[in-house]
Amino acid sequence: MTRDQLLQIIDEIGKMQERYAFFLTGFYLSSATIELIENQFTPDDPDVGALGRFDGVPIFRLEDMDENDPITKHKGIFFRFTKMDVVN
Repeated sequence: MTRDQLLQIIDEIGKMQERYAFFLTGFYLSSATIELIENQFTPDDPDVGALGRFDGVPIFRLEDMDENDPITKHKGIFFRFTKMDVVN
C-alpha cells in the first residue's frame, strides 16, 4: 500500500462516521503502514496508550488489537468505533 492509498482509505473511513453514525476511537495499523504516516502523528493527548494520533484519531499497532472491541475493517485498514445515538 502506498502513502496516498492509505490516506485515501483513512479519509473514506472518516467520511463514513456521519453516514453510519459512529465515532472513530482508533486505527490499528501494521508496522509497515505506520511508517507511511508516523511523521504526521501528533501526541496521544489525552493519553489512551496510542503511538500517537492522526487527524485526532489514536493510532495503535495491529498486534495490540483487542478482539473484544467493536472493530471492523475497510479496504484492509482496521478501526475501532463507538456507535452514536441518533435522535431525529
